[in-house]
Amino acid sequence: MDMRVLVVDDNLTSLEILAETLKSFGFQVGLASSGTEALDILETAPEEHPFEMVLMDWKMAGMDGLETSRRIKQHQRLRRIPTIIMVTAYGREEVMRQADRIGLDGFLIKPVAQSLLFNTILEAFGKEGEKSIRQDSGSSVPETAAVKVRGSSVLLVEDNEINQQVAREILERAGLRVTVASNGEDALELVRKGHFDAVLMDVQMPVMDGFAAAAAIRREERSKDLPIIAMTAHAMAGDREKSLEAGMNDHVTKPIDPMSLIATLEKWIQRRESPDSPSTGMNGDIEPEVMLPDRLEGIDMEEGLMRVGENRHLYRNLLVKFRNNYSDAASRISFFLKSGDIGQARRLVHSIKGVAGKLGAGSLCDIAGDMEVALEHGASERCADVLRDFGRELSKVVQGLKTLTDEEVQGAAAVDSSTANPEETLTLLQELVLAVHARKPKQCEPLVTRMGTIRLPADLEDDGRLLAERIRKYQYKGAMDLLNAMIARVKG
Repeated sequence: MDMRVLVVDDNLTSLEILAETLKSFGFQVGLASSGTEALDILETAPEEHPFEMVLMDWKMAGMDGLETSRRIKQHQRLRRIPTIIMVTAYGREEVMRQADRIGLDGFLIKPVAQSLLFNTILEAFGKEGEKSIRQDSGSSVPETAAVKVRGSSVLLVEDNEINQQVAREILERAGLRVTVASNGEDALELVRKGHFDAVLMDVQMPVMDGFAAAAAIRREERSKDLPIIAMTAHAMAGDREKSLEAGMNDHVTKPIDPMSLIATLEKWIQRRESPDSPSTGMNGDIEPEVMLPDRLEGIDMEEGLMRVGENRHLYRNLLVKFRNNYSDAASRISFFLKSGDIGQARRLVHSIKGVAGKLGAGSLCDIAGDMEVALEHGASERCADVLRDFGRELSKVVQGLKTLTDEEVQGAAAVDSSTANPEETLTLLQELVLAVHARKPKQCEPLVTRMGTIRLPADLEDDGRLLAERIRKYQYKGAMDLLNAMIARVKG
């Protein structure tokens, strides 16, 4: 990749970390330790190969990042004004407002996660930038690519629900059987009990990360030769070595390239297609066309489809799931705020921000980001203002999603059969505690309905049915006792 990026930071450690991350993405990287040096480097860059992006630290000695950025944006002699992303350890709202006024293109809070950095770069450059950076990895796998692995059983270990669905869709379309685990401990238990031909292991997870899980699996006699493939979000140099040291066989990066993923599985899976392999669109069957509306209010469908690799089937299912899970989110956030449970409000807002961005609901994603910042800094008046805007934008998006038919809703529910991860389960149960404690059926019913649309862990399924029955019969004391027991079990 020929794109040149300039990193500006007076902290040498931060400078080196960001530089290495960007190099791992394939960028050509320049370094500046002050605003003055950054301007000099930009001014003297070759005309035929200018810097296209700047990662600018805010708090620097002398000329700070805001002033440096302002001078760059207003520079008359630069052949190309670069995209500028502000990086700060502080996350202050007034800094963000000043950055917006200057016309900066993105904002990141230190420490910067690799996946977040990559996604912010994609958003700053827009659709064409994403196509260039990802080099059009493609969204499907040719029929000849997965013949060897079709029918194999794969354990997918991933804590992020949307990432689960994307990976699961790719694997199942290639004819593999997929079991999902949401953390390393669950993966270890499943490996002990079942048979898998390979494990796809995310490395950054709660409870037990991928490195620890792989090492534990390798200590099991029956799984000492089980192929384990690490999945990381644009790994830095050294991550492959860490994966190998933990006992993993290979390494793939996110966003997932379907061809690369299947090719890696083919490299390590020994068995071939069995007679009872699942029927997929790759064995000659013609899949029915997935119907989507021509447009959806508040959603850039072109961007959303691009973010899921043009997979219309998956995209429709994610839209339906968003409608089912978050249509009442504004009232739930309001309830949390009135109850003083800022932590629950922040978790819900953070989830909505991520999913809305994935679906192409840009305005909703931005407003959710504003609310997340306000909640972070305890700005109650600002929260109330943003919540009103959030409610209006969410209502607009949800109304548009009502154009999806009941048949599509049922189809989506059937596809989304993965078990809810512990964090999702715990969040839902804690929301139910507040609603049951308030003894308000109107607050309980949407949560009970949502509980019925997800798949609870096996040891909670019976309790979940009993809980719904008690709540609908207004047996609140019994419901509260059961909720406390379920929460204790999830927490372990």
